[in-house]
Amino acid sequence: MTKISTHLASRLFWLVFGLGLGAVQVLDGMRLGLAGPLISGLGFALIGVTGFMQPVVLGRPVGSVLYTLNDAIVGPERLRTGLAVSSFACLFVGLILKYVVKV
Repeated sequence: MTKISTHLASRLFWLVFGLGLGAVQVLDGMRLGLAGPLISGLGFALIGVTGFMQPVVLGRPVGSVLYTLNDAIVGPERLRTGLAVSSFACLFVGLILKYVVKV
């Protein structure tokens, strides 16, 4: 439980930011019947989950934060890496479908 409480404000910010932006995109895609916003919304939601598992701390010098970030990471490395790669793949495909193909 101490890992979750480390950088809790940053964790909650990224979780709410990603899930909120993802929900807006998914609802927009469902309303318009487009696949692009649905896929990019899924990518934003995955970014929120990744940001919760591995918090991003802004505004502090890198040297003072590195040793505490390793203690704050939750979950196995493969899961975090898989979430990060799949979120960026969903964002990339979703944005291509939305703005280039217009599907």
